[in-house]
Amino acid sequence: MEPSEQPACVLFADPDIGFTCTREEFFASLDTRQPARRPNTSPGYSNTAYIILGYALQSITGHSFKEALQSLADALELTATSVETPDVSRAAILMNLANSGFLINTGDAAPTGGVYSSLNDLSRIGRSMLGSTFMDPNTTHAWLKPTAFTSDLRSAVGRPWEIYRVDTKSSRGVIDIFAKGGDYGLYHMKFILVPDYNIGMTAFVGGPGEKDWLNDQIIDILFPALEEVAREQANTAYAGTYVDTTNSTNTTVVISTEDGKPGLGIENWIQNGTDLLAALSELAGQRLDTENFRLLPTGVDRKLDDGTTEVSWKALISTSNPKKSSVFAACDAWFTAESTAYGQHSLDQILFTLGSDGTATKINLRAWKVEIQRKE
Repeated sequence: MEPSEQPACVLFADPDIGFTCTREEFFASLDTRQPARRPNTSPGYSNTAYIILGYALQSITGHSFKEALQSLADALELTATSVETPDVSRAAILMNLANSGFLINTGDAAPTGGVYSSLNDLSRIGRSMLGSTFMDPNTTHAWLKPTAFTSDLRSAVGRPWEIYRVDTKSSRGVIDIFAKGGDYGLYHMKFILVPDYNIGMTAFVGGPGEKDWLNDQIIDILFPALEEVAREQANTAYAGTYVDTTNSTNTTVVISTEDGKPGLGIENWIQNGTDLLAALSELAGQRLDTENFRLLPTGVDRKLDDGTTEVSWKALISTSNPKKSSVFAACDAWFTAESTAYGQHSLDQILFTLGSDGTATKINLRAWKVEIQRKE
């Protein structure tokens, strides 16, 4: 290889060498490599892109990546997160210090993943993301979305997410796992957020051999347990019989939960003496029951002046047919997010009022201008 053919930017394991480029040399070297593909055609992981992102952050804020990371660490009171090599006595050293890769000096390549941290710090970062500590919830929701799809139906790509789509093999549907993995030598890390359950997980694995053994355990063991806990909590908070005790409108709604089913089921809905489920079945052109007609949370709530909380749920009709293999048989319930309305209110909107203990005390059926109380 001619000297002119050697790459200008290399990350050496030897900490005395580290990353061989300055910012100017890095950008000058970009023209020496042919592009892997055209932009916006197919997703691909790129360390080069993360280095550019680090430099962009520096240009926008006037602070280096190291300084920006330290500001995050200070804000979240992180004690073990930095781009600088920490106290070795606190570290897990594989093989021996010289050959473990622990002392690597990533320099300006730190945005590619050259960061030291701990399980506790990463867990705190994950909780801050799920809790929208630094961003408003709407921005967080937009961030936790795919930006491109891969050739595998089970995966997608976000910024910077590695998204895995898990089919729960029931009417519960698909659960999206937003992950970020990191590997250097014998050190491996997995950072996971599951917004559907509002949980996260971090794992460090060191040494040779299989490093992804924990992934399937999350799906096979943790997800069913979370699903059952969520069902039990929803059952306590919402399930029961709600009746009109003040206006004598002969209105009754019976809410239930069911193993393997999302949200809440409506077992019975009598509105002003009319079997509303039967009427809605005629409008939908199919018989509606707890199998295909479910109440799902919208994520919209508000605090009321009396200290209670009003939480909005929507009734959705599932039209998916798992017996049909055509892709066009996929669930299209999202088409019916706004159903038939009466005046300003959708017929499928149900507002629960929660007391200070988080359990529902009544339902507000706005389209029918009636509130019904939960029976003890």
